[in-house]
Amino acid sequence: MIEIDGSYLEGGGQILRTSIALSCILKKPFRIYNIRKNRPQPGLKAQHLTGAKFAAKLLNADVKGLFIGSTEVEFIPKEENIPNFEEINIGTAGSISLFLQTIYPIIAFLSNKKVKLRIIGGTSVLHAPTIDYIDLVKFENLKFLGIEKPEINIIKHGFYPKGGGIVEIEIYPIKKLNGVEMIEKKNFIKYVARISAFEDEKRIREEAEVIKNELKEVELNIRNEKTLSKGFSVTIASYYENCILGSDSLESSKIAINNLKKTENSNACLDKYMADQILIYLALCEEKSIIKVEEITSHTLTNIHTIEKFLGKIFRVKDNIIEKV
Repeated sequence: MIEIDGSYLEGGGQILRTSIALSCILKKPFRIYNIRKNRPQPGLKAQHLTGAKFAAKLLNADVKGLFIGSTEVEFIPKEENIPNFEEINIGTAGSISLFLQTIYPIIAFLSNKKVKLRIIGGTSVLHAPTIDYIDLVKFENLKFLGIEKPEINIIKHGFYPKGGGIVEIEIYPIKKLNGVEMIEKKNFIKYVARISAFEDEKRIREEAEVIKNELKEVELNIRNEKTLSKGFSVTIASYYENCILGSDSLESSKIAINNLKKTENSNACLDKYMADQILIYLALCEEKSIIKVEEITSHTLTNIHTIEKFLGKIFRVKDNIIEKV
């Protein structure tokens, strides 16, 4: 059984999410201890519990330690049991994006059919990518590896603390993965931006003007809706011929734009948040890949460490270049 120290480097929930996904896909049992030890409230929270329980259901897994506050989990995957449709309520504003970080690869790699999920939770919350980032940036970048993009329908946005966002996603099987070389971005195409807010027309109008004034050739989508909790979210993606860069903010369009321009000026093909999210797919591809990222964060190094606990030494990191060998 693979032993995982949940306090390694960044020491957050990502270690658990990656471990569960790889355990299910590779059919390798693991034990994780010191879960989220470096966080103010260590152990499993509701959103981690929901993802772990659903993953266990997908693999008929034997699991120990699945309860709120647990700092140790043992996970033994068995045979696959993937449904055609499932509704999952994460509860409050637990991140739908982070739930998908665990569940999407399990279904995409193991299922031989289209699977539809209806997920209730938070679409734009602190310390997690927005669901718009997942749609506009993450899944668009995964297309370069040969992965068919899931269909995402954001029925309702959900902000902290009550959540209540509703997202439907149709997941297609991954048939074959291609290695990628994403070193230099080529030929800018356009910007795509999305703004969502709780019934605040004046705020949305002002934020939209900032985007239109700062960015040329931008496709802008605005949602002004009644959500359970008041909130604001903006996501901006910069589309190139061979990559997509992204930025999001729960504060202002100006912050999102400044962060995106910083990423563009780094001459990288992937922003620092996409860097760690693409690793599991590079790792499971038989072909070699090489990517240049904006920054090697502790999240990225943590994810590399976790992946290599399951697959052995497969990554080389130098400066802002990550090579899967």
